[in-house]
Amino acid sequence: MSSKPWQGQSVVIVDDSPMVRDTLRGVFESMGMQVKGVAQNGSVGLELVQKHRPDLVSLDVIMPEMDGVECYKKLKAGNPDQKVVMISWLGAEQKILDNLKDIIPGHIFTPKPATVDELEIRLAKIYGLVPVALPVAAPEADVPISDLKTLSARVS
Repeated sequence: MSSKPWQGQSVVIVDDSPMVRDTLRGVFESMGMQVKGVAQNGSVGLELVQKHRPDLVSLDVIMPEMDGVECYKKLKAGNPDQKVVMISWLGAEQKILDNLKDIIPGHIFTPKPATVDELEIRLAKIYGLVPVALPVAAPEADVPISDLKTLSARVS
């Protein structure tokens, strides 16, 4: 068995930026994964996931029509075992991660731009090769989830 269980597995990439989708395609392919499809929003992403049944879904957070948080909830409702990695500029925003912690586990977030090294660290946790640290109690975050789009405008 490979020490990197994601090698040879399939992935669907969901991000509203064509440049990011192309970059992630190259990153995932260089990691030995098969890109089964790319989507510009969560709605199209869900259709591709239903069609291709990928081993992993790569999600951005801020997207038109259906954002990554809503898509993540729908993916997990349909298949609780679906592996997901969240790749977003917001992955570096601790207050956002703290606010999302009851919906999306922090260990699946990686900030853009995603590198092979960073993704392999995330996938090692997602695939259970590395134990996920227990969450540390954090002070109350003061950025509500509803402010994600406002924050993303500042990050862009």
